[in-house]
Amino acid sequence: MLPTLAQYRAFRAACSMALALVPVHPAWAGVKSCASNVQYPPYFHFSGESGHGGLSLQILEKSLGGFSGKFSVQVLPWKRCLKLAELGMMDIVINVPTAQIDPEPFLVSESYAELHSAYYVSRKHRPNGIGIASLEDLKSYRLCGLAGNLYDSYGLKNHPVDSGATNYYALVGKLHSGRCDIFLEKQEVVAGLSDIDQELGKLFASEHLIGRTLPEDSPIGLHFAISKKSAQADDIIRAVNRFILRSRAEAAKTTKKRRRLPAPPPASP
Repeated sequence: MLPTLAQYRAFRAACSMALALVPVHPAWAGVKSCASNVQYPPYFHFSGESGHGGLSLQILEKSLGGFSGKFSVQVLPWKRCLKLAELGMMDIVINVPTAQIDPEPFLVSESYAELHSAYYVSRKHRPNGIGIASLEDLKSYRLCGLAGNLYDSYGLKNHPVDSGATNYYALVGKLHSGRCDIFLEKQEVVAGLSDIDQELGKLFASEHLIGRTLPEDSPIGLHFAISKKSAQADDIIRAVNRFILRSRAEAAKTTKKRRRLPAPPPASP
């Protein structure tokens, strides 16, 4: 079953609590970072009016001492973002999935989130949905996705994926028009999109769209990739990993304490 909006909000609150428990490090100067130009809430989202936001940026802000004009974030096509960091023109790449990491040009941080996959089908063309028993089954269908997304971790490296859609409205529209059979997305991202955009929430909650958990799916971690050509690479990876590990430990303590709370007294007769 896909996560509810309430479950997503509980997840976000738990992350925010962990962030608040860790002290801020001194400010850094001139650190440049980039992220994909595809919305990825709750970890990274952007708009022309409110700028950038998300849990990933909160982690960097706490780890590296805040923005204050000294910490820049650029939204770029994914492959360009990776290439600029590989060349040393960016210090940090934000939200790099485990399966997309090349350790040769980067120092890779500890994972700060785990994502779970779902697949979506149009009820207009497949009233009963599509049964997927294994990742191998995906190869029997026409797949579509957002521009810049990679699907190698699903065993689809050499399988054609129509990745011409530049936003979720176009992606769902392509599905309903019958131009593809399935698209894949992370459950946490869909929940995050629904939280920041009511219209997208309605789109994913529509009776015409069927969403199901993808079988054989191992959680995918999210990481920061730090360019080895960055002058501050070693300091950045130390600071970021220290924050992630400390946050993880504090979150585990909080969860353990909650589990030890006594049961409520029985109701009065």
